[in-house]
Amino acid sequence: MESKTIDISIIVPARDISYSILNAIDLLEIRKLNIEVIIVTYNIADSNNNYSFDKYSELDEVSVITSDFPENGYCFNLGMKKAKGKYLFFMKSDGYVVKNGLISLFEHAEKYSLDMAIAWAKYVGDNGAYINPTHFLGKINSTTFEQTPKLIKNTFPFNRIYRRNFLISDNESVFSDFSNYSNDSKPCIYGYCKAKRIGSVDKVVYIERAEGNKYLIEDIKESILTSMDLDITLCTFEKETQKKMRKFFFIKDLISKLGEYSKTKSFKSKDIKDVKTFLIYNYYLLKYLSPRELTFLKSIYHNDLKKRHVIFDLNFSAFKYIIRQKSIIYYDFIKSFLLFNIGFCFSKISNVNISLIGEREGKTISDNGFAFFKGVGRRINCYFVTNEKNIEEASKHGNVLKYGSPRHLLYVGLARRYFFDVSMLDVSPYWGVFNKNITDSKKLIFLQHGVTALSRTSFYYDYYSMKYRNELPDMLCVSSEFEKKNLISEYSFPEDIIKVTGFSRYDYLPEVAKKQCKNILYIPTWRNWLEHQSLDEFLNSQYYLSIIELTSKLSKWARENDHKITLVLHHKMSKFKIDFNLPCVSFEYMSDLNWENMLSTGRLLVTDYSSVVFDFIRLGKPAITYPFDKETFLAVRGGEMITDKETPFLASCNNSDEVIENIEKIINDEITYLNDEHVFFDYNDRLNCNRILTMADELDRIEL
Repeated sequence: MESKTIDISIIVPARDISYSILNAIDLLEIRKLNIEVIIVTYNIADSNNNYSFDKYSELDEVSVITSDFPENGYCFNLGMKKAKGKYLFFMKSDGYVVKNGLISLFEHAEKYSLDMAIAWAKYVGDNGAYINPTHFLGKINSTTFEQTPKLIKNTFPFNRIYRRNFLISDNESVFSDFSNYSNDSKPCIYGYCKAKRIGSVDKVVYIERAEGNKYLIEDIKESILTSMDLDITLCTFEKETQKKMRKFFFIKDLISKLGEYSKTKSFKSKDIKDVKTFLIYNYYLLKYLSPRELTFLKSIYHNDLKKRHVIFDLNFSAFKYIIRQKSIIYYDFIKSFLLFNIGFCFSKISNVNISLIGEREGKTISDNGFAFFKGVGRRINCYFVTNEKNIEEASKHGNVLKYGSPRHLLYVGLARRYFFDVSMLDVSPYWGVFNKNITDSKKLIFLQHGVTALSRTSFYYDYYSMKYRNELPDMLCVSSEFEKKNLISEYSFPEDIIKVTGFSRYDYLPEVAKKQCKNILYIPTWRNWLEHQSLDEFLNSQYYLSIIELTSKLSKWARENDHKITLVLHHKMSKFKIDFNLPCVSFEYMSDLNWENMLSTGRLLVTDYSSVVFDFIRLGKPAITYPFDKETFLAVRGGEMITDKETPFLASCNNSDEVIENIEKIINDEITYLNDEHVFFDYNDRLNCNRILTMADELDRIEL
């Protein structure tokens, strides 16, 4: 009989005939896939189970092998050695696989030549409800691909298929041999570090019963599965992103390492202090951890080490070494926390109505936060929060607080309203810790950084992400009804909190819409996955190479056509200290830029996804978009918000030569793009600050 190609090998450790075994056998009926099931048995005491396994082994598609050890990791490693499938899929003895989901994973992996394809994994409680909140923050039925980044950050090893030739190595075991911990991250870490292409599908593939639920299959309602039948989305990572993921998962494994250490040894008081310090300074990572991991962290924090978890055989000394290397001191946090609470307690017994206004964690005075402060700083009891170098300029328009100063921290607790344009870190450090349970007595007004249109910012600015960070605004400012509808449909914000006010910085746009000057602005958007790169890595990144390629061509064109080029770089790029020494090219960082002057003197804008494009459109000036890494950028960000058809006023280019061609055509008046600015701007006046303040005043009166 001619042997057929196996698409997927399903590996299941088992000591009896469980639901997972029956489910795996049922999967053999899938017509679109050739599947083999490898059952790895251990500790079988019941002769009936032996007989049943023997019967299954008579099937051509089923292999039954025996393990000398009961640990899941050892069983998985043993099963892989026998696997023949192109892809590997791992099941626990209490797991359940959805047939259509498995097909989706396989087709997606084949279509995009993926090394690892990831899907949703669900925990099912006693009543069939989902009990793992970190996996299900969104409205499932309306979700398309906004939550894909959450899939990528999930370390659950059983909700994905791995290309067999990629995963299996002759030199190491894929799973930790003697681990029964269900969230063994070792294969996931290997995938994130080594894979060339990683993808995800928005479908439920794997379901696992929660603790205490003895009736897995019976409690799964059909509606639960059908409601998860969502669109497929591709995500690819560059090397720099994989390195960032590796660091993230290392943090998760340190937690498990503590559990392993606590099995045989006791923590000393100094160790406990080090761990607490680490938790305080890395609290922002806790939102990514599973409930089980959080439970263990709490037990460490409260010196209760009865709960133990197992994953890697690593010692605790590595964890202590990392802490010492970082030289973490938590005095500043404790001081800040005390000052905040003093201010908050005073606010409950006083009638002081103070507003705090900030932008970009106090680093800039060029965005909507400062523009709003200029508009209202002398009219209301408010304070603008900024760093020391900006205090002199900001104080011309009203009261100012130095970011991070004792007085600032006191006023964070005292304030009743917070106006921010990126995150609540604009007005308060440690916001996630300070305001876990008291934001009902505060009003948060989100000014936004710019028009949300050219790309998605989901997983950060959607309703569920902001709510999860305790930053859900009571009022969200937008520029038009068009933008408002997009935020409702794409980001799940309720209609009542979105207010069409216009952006405060538009009150300070230059008076003259078109000024015939010879300065072209190039403003590439920052890529968050580049933050932790070394200089050598950055200089070899697609981001830098694309920018230097276009800037060099712009330099040559400007020299030949008597123009100047201003390259505007994100302030996070300043750490690389790169000097773009090219003829006719000057460069500035966004944090140091005089935006009003730049908008006034700029004749034309070139960008990829910067919302500054709408400032230019508002002034009636031309703009060109050049998204040089469109596939990667949109995969990470979640896709486009609007299409090219909705932006006929923009010239969209696919390469640097097209950018130069379009610049020449625009300068020579050979092409004119349609002006549909009314779609994005409901107001064309200079009363945006007034509208924002009026609508903020109309918010429900605070009840303390």
